[in-house]
Amino acid sequence: MPRIDDRRLIAAIERITPVLIIVISTEGRIVHFSPGCEQASGYRAEEAMGRLFWELLVPPEEVAAMRAEFERLVAENLEKHEYEGTLQGKDGSRKWIVWHGAVVSGLNGDSSERFVVGTGIDRTARKEIERDLRSSRERYAELMNSVDGIVWEADATSFCFHYVSSQAERILGYPVERWLREPNFWANHIYPPDRDKTVDYCLNATRALKSHQFEYRMVAANGRTIWLRDLVTVVAKDGKPEVLRGIMIDISERKKLEEERQHLLEEAHEAVALRNDFLSIASHELRTPITPLRLQISAILRLIRSESLAEVPREHLLRLSEIAERQLSRLTRLVDNLLDVSRITSGRLKLAYEEVDLASLVREVVERFQPEIDASQVRVEFHANAHPVGCWDHLRIEQIVVNLLTNALKYGAGRPVHITVDEQEGQALLTVTDEGIGIPMEQQKKIFDRFGRAVSSRQFAGMGLGLFIISQIVQAHQGKVEVKSEPGKGATFIVKLPKAMENREMVAA
Repeated sequence: MPRIDDRRLIAAIERITPVLIIVISTEGRIVHFSPGCEQASGYRAEEAMGRLFWELLVPPEEVAAMRAEFERLVAENLEKHEYEGTLQGKDGSRKWIVWHGAVVSGLNGDSSERFVVGTGIDRTARKEIERDLRSSRERYAELMNSVDGIVWEADATSFCFHYVSSQAERILGYPVERWLREPNFWANHIYPPDRDKTVDYCLNATRALKSHQFEYRMVAANGRTIWLRDLVTVVAKDGKPEVLRGIMIDISERKKLEEERQHLLEEAHEAVALRNDFLSIASHELRTPITPLRLQISAILRLIRSESLAEVPREHLLRLSEIAERQLSRLTRLVDNLLDVSRITSGRLKLAYEEVDLASLVREVVERFQPEIDASQVRVEFHANAHPVGCWDHLRIEQIVVNLLTNALKYGAGRPVHITVDEQEGQALLTVTDEGIGIPMEQQKKIFDRFGRAVSSRQFAGMGLGLFIISQIVQAHQGKVEVKSEPGKGATFIVKLPKAMENREMVAA
C-alpha cells in the first residue's frame, strides 16, 4: 500500500473539521493556526503567527485569568487540560470556546523544546441556550414569588413594558393594558418633582449594567401620590443592557410613619433645646431682681443696726425701700408667670368673672407702673376712646396690660409708647404700640408660643412667657390677639375681648 504523508493528512483534516487547532510556544506565541482558527477569529494564519495568544484572541477582561491558566499548564507540564473562555475575533465579535490542551515536546525535531497543543470547540450556541434557560427560570421565580408588589419587565433602552402584574391596577389604579400600550407610561406618571432625577438614575445604572433600587413617587389614577420602592435587575446581552426586570413595592405607609417620626424627633430636639434655654434664662431672670433686692435689704439692715439711724434722712430710707419693693414686684411677676404656665399646661387656669371697666383698669396699671416708666425714661400715652365694660377676670386682664406694657418698655428703644382703649361691634379693643425694633414677619407667629422669642435672650432679658400667657388668657376669654409689625418700625399688639361670653365656666386649654 502507498505510504500516507502525515503532514498532508493533518492539513486535510484541519480543512474539513470545525475544530480549532492551535500550537503555542511556552512563551505564549502562536506557531500554528488552523483553518478552523482562521474561520472562528477572522485572522489569517500569517497575521496570527508569532503573536501572543492572549493579546490577539482573548478579551481584555479575561487576559489575566487566561494567562494564569496557561502558565499553570506549562509549569506543571500537563498532558491534559480543559479551559472555557471567550475568543474575541478580529471584528470584535465573541465566541465561547471550550479548549483542550496539552504540553508536548519535539514537534520541531528538538526533544528539549516544548509546545502547547490546543483544540477548541465553539460552544457559543449552547452557551446562549443555557443563558436563555437560566433567564427564563429566574423570570418565572421572580414573577411567582413577588406577589405583594408590581412585578414588571421592560425594554432596557425605551423603558417600554413587556409585562406588568395585575397588582399594578390595585396599587396605582391604571389598567395593565395602559402600562403595556402607552409609550413612556412609567416616566409620564412619575410625580413631577421626582421625574428627572428618577429617570436619570435608572438610565445611568442601566447603562452601567448595575442592578439597582431606588425610591420615588408616582401619581395614581385618582390623583393620590404613591411612594414606591423599585428593585431593578439589569439583564445584558453582549455587554449591553437588554431587559430590565423589577418589582415596585408600595411604601407609602412607611414613608408616612418616617415623616411622623422625623417630625416628632425634631419636636423633641426643639423641646429639649427650649428647655435648656429656658432653664438658663429663668435662672438668670430670677437672680436679676434678687441681687439688688438683697443689696437694698442689707443697706436697710445696716442702717437699722447702726446707732445713727435717727440721723438718716427719711427720703433715703424711703428710696431704698421703694427700690426693694420694685425688685420684689418684679420677682413676684416672674414667679407668677411660671405658675401661670404650669396652670395653663395642666388645664387649671380658671377665670373669676366680674364686671370690669377696661379703660379704668388700664389707667390704674399705667399709674402703678409710673416708677418703672420714669426709670426707663419713656413717655407713655394713654387714650380712652370708649369705656367698654365686660364680664372678665379682673386679675387676668390686668396681667395682659402689664405684660404688653412691659414688652413695649423693653423693646421700644426708649421711644414713646401708645396705649388705646376702644369699642367696636360688641368687642373691647386694647391696642399697645411701641416705636422700637419691630418683629420680622417669620417670627410673628412664634412669639405667642411658649418660650417664643423674636430676638436673642442675649440681647434682651426675659423668659419668653409673657406673650404666651397673654394669648392663653385672651383665648380663655374667647377673644383674639394679633400683632402688626415691621422690622425697625415698632410693633402694635391688638387685643379683642367680647363683652359677653358664651360660657363663663370656661377653663383655659
